[in-house]
Amino acid sequence: MQDRLPMYPSNPNGQKGNVYTGAGFGWVIKPNALAAYGKTYGGNTIDISGSNTVQIINRVLNGQPVLYYGFSSYQKNSDKNRNHAKVIAGYNNGKFLVYDPLYYSANAGAGSGGKNMLYDRGARA
Repeated sequence: MQDRLPMYPSNPNGQKGNVYTGAGFGWVIKPNALAAYGKTYGGNTIDISGSNTVQIINRVLNGQPVLYYGFSSYQKNSDKNRNHAKVIAGYNNGKFLVYDPLYYSANAGAGSGGKNMLYDRGARA
């Protein structure tokens, strides 16, 4: 799926830079372009940018995982760009279940990623 990701400059909202190596990185694919791309694989992908927390909770509780852009454990504290995709897959007792694809194992714990403990919660948090 990543091999056919819409890319900048052919798509102005596409990914800028190599998704595997980071070479030439400028930004991740914009939500509207990612939603349009996702529709090519299944008709239920939508851009919910601007949703509030309650709306996200309701989607997740209705079985709709939510992809969002957050911080990466490889980022420096001074970098405030949310350029790392994560998936909210559940909600229980006031907490989200978040999966982070940065890790090579679903059981990788905090501190096993990029070592910035401000953002490193492990593969499942």
